[in-house]
Amino acid sequence: MGAFLSKKMNLRHYQISAIDQLREGFRNHQRQLLVMPTGAGKTITFAAIAAAAVRKGKRVLVLTDRIALLNQTFMAMAHLRPFNITDNPYAELTIGMVETAARRTLPTPNLIIIDEAHKGNFFKILQKHPSARVIGVTATPLHPRLSEFYTNIVEPTTISELINEGYLSPVAPYQIQAQLDGLRTRSGEYTEASQFAAFNKAKIYGQAIDHFDALGRAPALYFCANIEHAKITAKAFGDRAVSITSDDPHRYDKLRAFELGDYQIITNCGILTTGYDHPPIKTIGILRATKSVPLWLQMCGRGARIHPTKEEFVVIDHGNNHTRLGRWDDDRNWTIEKKDKDIGPAPVRLCPKCHAVLRAAATECSFCGHKFEQKEKIQVKGHAVFVEKSNLSGRLASTCSVRELVRAVGEKRITHAQACRIIRSRGMPSLIEFAEIMGYSQGWAFANYRLDKSKIEVKLR
Repeated sequence: MGAFLSKKMNLRHYQISAIDQLREGFRNHQRQLLVMPTGAGKTITFAAIAAAAVRKGKRVLVLTDRIALLNQTFMAMAHLRPFNITDNPYAELTIGMVETAARRTLPTPNLIIIDEAHKGNFFKILQKHPSARVIGVTATPLHPRLSEFYTNIVEPTTISELINEGYLSPVAPYQIQAQLDGLRTRSGEYTEASQFAAFNKAKIYGQAIDHFDALGRAPALYFCANIEHAKITAKAFGDRAVSITSDDPHRYDKLRAFELGDYQIITNCGILTTGYDHPPIKTIGILRATKSVPLWLQMCGRGARIHPTKEEFVVIDHGNNHTRLGRWDDDRNWTIEKKDKDIGPAPVRLCPKCHAVLRAAATECSFCGHKFEQKEKIQVKGHAVFVEKSNLSGRLASTCSVRELVRAVGEKRITHAQACRIIRSRGMPSLIEFAEIMGYSQGWAFANYRLDKSKIEVKLR
């Protein structure tokens, strides 16, 4: 099958491998997950799978949950002449929205293909058609119930492999540290209201403009906390920016104008997260915080497609998301059993000179050449940690970095409890950094975040 598909549909080698692995997997598994990074061509891949099934006389149902993805799927599969399930649910190949499929009485297809399969709203379809074979396609197989519905996972390639082979653009990630102590959580994500309160500040708008001018390149796509925030952010950037929001009747005209180059920057909230592809995008601006790995990777991935006008794309993160969730180009150990909170990020370190996000083991910034001070191994409460050499005698603890506070504890200039209290007063990013240095879990950071955050001052011995 692989050779035929590659000749007829011009598939890449890893797309052919995905099809072959799924075909082999169906010998022992009825429902499988196909994991492919944003920009890897998952729609083309499952279109080839659908075409092969239809040629064998099978009925195929393709489901998505976004209008943009629905339209994208129809375009990718147009040569197969698919029907919408609202027009002909008995056709060999039908495409539709998950909510429509859930409401209607449909014949059980031989094969169901689900786009964005990590979302829980598709599970009711799997319960409704228990005898159908299923391929759930996603870039981020993170949902606590996935193992209830899928028994095999196929991952034919990774982000780093796609970058090395020239199929995705390299990334230049930057993080502008922000004090976001006021963020509140509901249902596992930061609330819209608390995010808007945290980011709707003149200082942050100013930082966004300054750092785009210093680090960014047009065209740029910015993600914001809510609709109002997207509009205000566009106004802050001036005539070079436009906002696109769900309540704007002219949003498609504005999007077209952006793509034609009439604007350098477009801001949005949630509209352009999935199903939007504009390969020339050179900068992704993140003016929001998230706890969601899927959302984080999807936002960053909007800039990952290759284009002749760019050698890399830039991510400018104003929400401390790299510290929380890792770099976009990290390889992640996806398994069906693991949940979102169990996929911990690879530790990173920030360049104090240019704000680049580097691997934790970096000794020199690959972007500006800044050399980090040599680390020394010390013992802190039974843990061996590596921290930079620093003269701490007589300094105020409030002027010390997290790593310097760790050293101060190891040198018995301050107690562990005092250091924790100082770090708590600085908010979650500092707690996470302290936990990573000490080898504590992120649960330790979240537990301490709920404790007393009052500030204290200590002069180091």
